[in-house]
Amino acid sequence: MASTLIVDVADGQISLVRLEGRGRKALVTGCAVMPAPDHDAESDALPQSLPQAVADAAADLAARHSLLADACVLGMDSRLAFLREYVFPFSSHRKIDSAMRFQLLEESPVPLDDLVLSSVRGPAVEAGTHVAAAALRREDVRAWLDAFDEAGMPVSGMKLDMDGLAACCPEAGPGRVVAVDMGVTRTVAAFMDGGKLLAGRIADMGEQDVLEALHRDCSLSRDAAERTLVFADMTEGGDSKAGSAEARATDCLRQGLENLCAALRRELALFQRHHGFWPEEMVVGGALSRVRGLKGVLEKHFDCRVRLWAEECAPAGAYDSVAERCGYMRAHGLANSLGRSGQSFDFCRGEFARSAGVTLGSSAVRRAAVFGGGMALAFLALALATAHSRSRRADELQQQVALVYKKALGSVRAGLSPMQYESIVRQRMAALNASRNADGQGSVLDVLAAVHGAAGAAPAVQLGELTLDRRRVAFKGTAPGFDAVERLRAALQESDLFAVAAIKESTAVNKGEGIRFAMELERVR
Repeated sequence: MASTLIVDVADGQISLVRLEGRGRKALVTGCAVMPAPDHDAESDALPQSLPQAVADAAADLAARHSLLADACVLGMDSRLAFLREYVFPFSSHRKIDSAMRFQLLEESPVPLDDLVLSSVRGPAVEAGTHVAAAALRREDVRAWLDAFDEAGMPVSGMKLDMDGLAACCPEAGPGRVVAVDMGVTRTVAAFMDGGKLLAGRIADMGEQDVLEALHRDCSLSRDAAERTLVFADMTEGGDSKAGSAEARATDCLRQGLENLCAALRRELALFQRHHGFWPEEMVVGGALSRVRGLKGVLEKHFDCRVRLWAEECAPAGAYDSVAERCGYMRAHGLANSLGRSGQSFDFCRGEFARSAGVTLGSSAVRRAAVFGGGMALAFLALALATAHSRSRRADELQQQVALVYKKALGSVRAGLSPMQYESIVRQRMAALNASRNADGQGSVLDVLAAVHGAAGAAPAVQLGELTLDRRRVAFKGTAPGFDAVERLRAALQESDLFAVAAIKESTAVNKGEGIRFAMELERVR
């Protein structure tokens, strides 16, 4: 069965979602997420090393989680794109393309020849045909595609993260819907009418700004601010005692969220002024959507129905927990967009098209093809007779190679090509050597010993999945209560191997059965 890997590199994250099958019958078979190499997405200058660093990190993440697939689709940050909306008084594709290029020629900050254009036709309006246009720098498109080719993950489609928002919730219906990603560094809103993308808006506020408000106004450390996001309850009548430190932190968090809501409301007001209507429904995801009670805060500020994607839209069983789902809304939407022909941006076109069909037109061409086919069959018969013995020997060698890889890579799923197995081996050896040689970081065994030693000292803490790279260690587990998780975090914070130990998720399983948690450690550099 054909498989596709979605690689979302927007908002300082690398999110991977692997699908088996095509269209509505496609199933999510795996996912993984990690921080991307540092880069300011708002900067016009794209460091030459960044695409390759991100591609290598994505390939390593896919290999470690056995997510490699037949095809790869890349989701880019919308802040790298030049976005515009137009209404043309005609519906011809040729006329719309010509008119759009003429408009962009007047408005683009760079020469049109330096851009790769893509467009999405929206619903028919009284004035004509609505078109959403997007453009990426040609040199950026080439750099990203070349980087993923070099990493062994050729890209078959390049889209914007906004496409993922537009398709994240197909069951939202034909009404006027806005999908909002409250991310780490920015908040993106995609407006739809009748299931088709109308426009996108970006507010330059996100989780980092809320954390900064907690640090500035409540004098909380970065780690304490992170814990406030995880544990604070924004619902009306929460159990925080008035005047307590917890109540003050909750008030600061509420103020930070209200500031972000005010910025988002300004973007919605601009949309309403241009399009003449206010959305009927808001679907919300992203890093900040894990805050408990956020739905009530949004319903207070926006006069529309609010749904949290992780709780009400994400497919059951596709992701482990509600907190984990928050980071996959864009990537899951990009997976859904693969079945929406013509309803999403794609910059793998023209000179960057990854495949091309062959059409046999005239009778002369067809006769030539038949003659060439006959000659090819004759040579093929001769080649088959000569290569039969060689084929048997090659099969034996291939079986021996597969057996060696199976013994060396027992945790990786079977059925990969020898080149993919070789890539996984090289990446793991490079990661192991880097870990051994890192100055002051300690070896992989040192890190594992420190984590398991701290867990052994904490009462009844069970560790589960663990991943690590040069910068971070992330793992999940279960514990009898929040105090045990905090003691584990404090013990790891005292280790010389880790600069920061932070709780990223903490969720009660069932009453009396403990909690699930996720923790991230930043290694000493």
